[in-house]
Amino acid sequence: WQTRSPYAGVSRVPGGAVLHATPGSVWVRRERVPYPVAGRSLADGAALLRDALLDAVRERCAGRQVSADFSGGLDSTSVAFLAAACARPPVTAVTYHQPLAPAGDLPYAIRYAALEPNLSLRVVTGTEHTLPFAGLAGHGGIGPGQDHGADPNPGWLAAERSLARLAVAQRSGATLHLTGEGGDAILLPAPSYLGSLVRHGRPLTLLRHTSGYARLRQAATFDLV
Repeated sequence: WQTRSPYAGVSRVPGGAVLHATPGSVWVRRERVPYPVAGRSLADGAALLRDALLDAVRERCAGRQVSADFSGGLDSTSVAFLAAACARPPVTAVTYHQPLAPAGDLPYAIRYAALEPNLSLRVVTGTEHTLPFAGLAGHGGIGPGQDHGADPNPGWLAAERSLARLAVAQRSGATLHLTGEGGDAILLPAPSYLGSLVRHGRPLTLLRHTSGYARLRQAATFDLV
């Protein structure tokens, strides 16, 4: 499914691949997909990820005025702290808080922002208009200028929330905005991998992993199995 889409003649770019487009030609470099390397330890992989993340943030932010999402979670908080070390201060750290359905982000964001003097925390307070799916009724459930189809853009789930956050980033004067979205996709496998453990006949590994998932979600292990 990673290269397919609901539309005839339309393919997706698989994760980790690079799409090259020039006048008259388009091609995908699949060799960039980060497949596992046999024998590489978790410590080795962590060091490689650290170097790649440091280089990526430095190349984009050095000497620039930037803003960044800042939820207080692992992904965006880490990126914002790295940016604060090399961007032109201050880095505008944008935290979204929805009082109608609080996610618990705000206390952590306030706590961690206080640790870095080059971060300037800006809290965007949500309303009824920024709740998930808000405003979609007037767009036919798809979005303005889009045809109805089998695969609505998932960005419309949080469109109003995203606009509110990015408006604050724009007013800060930043020419680049960083986000921590995608960190889970890199560091965590999709839960569907549990099914592959069954297919490959690894019941003990399945039991150990489902037990861990169940504890995180306060669910019964055997229900998940």
